[in-house]
Amino acid sequence: VAGLQQRYREGLAELGDDFSSCDVEERDARLRADPEFTAMVFTHVCEGTYGAPEYGGNRDQRGWEAIDFAGDVQPRGWTDAEVSEP
Repeated sequence: VAGLQQRYREGLAELGDDFSSCDVEERDARLRADPEFTAMVFTHVCEGTYGAPEYGGNRDQRGWEAIDFAGDVQPRGWTDAEVSEP
């Protein structure tokens, strides 16, 4: 975790304090300047948005709702129709 924290500090510093107020082209250029950092952030955002809520992200399953995913339905067991006696 300490390595990730340091990498985030460095990457955010490279983006600059004015990143959020830059135009889209400037933001894209800054993100392209450090593709490893951008890939790491993208991965973590996807994990937080679409991961299982019990791991700390996807609050109230909003990420899943946005993509019409029912979520983790296991273990659901067997319905009467799925069970038959030999």
